[in-house]
Amino acid sequence: MGDFPFYKILFVAEIVIAELLFMLRLKKRGFYPLRFAAMCVVSLIAAFFLPLAENAILFSAEFLLLFLIVSAGTVFCYKERAVNIVFCSIAAYTLQHFSYETANCVLSLITRASSPLFGIYGITPVGMTALGAEAVFCAAVYVMCYFTCYTAAYFVFCRKIKKNEELKIKNSRLLFLIAAGLLVNIFFNSVLVSSGEEYGLVISVILSVYNIICCFFLLFAQFSLLRTNRLENDLAIINYMIDKEKMQYELLSRNIDLINMKCHDIKHQIRKIGSGLPPDA
Repeated sequence: MGDFPFYKILFVAEIVIAELLFMLRLKKRGFYPLRFAAMCVVSLIAAFFLPLAENAILFSAEFLLLFLIVSAGTVFCYKERAVNIVFCSIAAYTLQHFSYETANCVLSLITRASSPLFGIYGITPVGMTALGAEAVFCAAVYVMCYFTCYTAAYFVFCRKIKKNEELKIKNSRLLFLIAAGLLVNIFFNSVLVSSGEEYGLVISVILSVYNIICCFFLLFAQFSLLRTNRLENDLAIINYMIDKEKMQYELLSRNIDLINMKCHDIKHQIRKIGSGLPPDA
């Protein structure tokens, strides 16, 4: 137990919180608090009993599996279409990785060396205890970075998901490419972290900044999809209203023409009567 790396439990907690932020406005199933608690328990149990990974490929597969378990749990908690769950889940994973890389960058700048998080896969609770005050400081910075990133993401991105909104993502290929870009980014990060190498301040910061920029643009692209779909829906509504107005205008024009014809006939009849002629039958 003392040799159990805690990073899997930590990762599940980060993903669950990120998923919660993006899904706050989605429709919840009945007994939601119990369902959410059950999802958390199942995900943490899976993280606890999942075998320890030994290389970058297994690390990536491990994270992906835990992410899929949490995402499957959200289906149990939210009464939404699959595309809505997928959209929010991809955004949650991107936010988690963005926050992790931000913490990496900040710790590298503070310690003026390679980020302590590059060795997190091999650190056990016993190893953390041995680090003493340094571990407490790193943990405090880590939590602060995540809190800041998650709070900023809520105001910049999460609130763009409206309550009871149907997230009609028409360009599924672009959403797939965004997900693929995220997975490639995470895989290469797993290679770096699992190697246990000390990269130094400059390289550590460059790697972190690169990942931060990638994650930000992935989130931006993803929510641009949402904005594009809303604009397309608004345009469709406007076109529908224009077509309806055009039909009403054409109907009104026909009615006016019909009234003008009747008026002309009545005037003709009046003239004939005034001339002493019998009206038309």
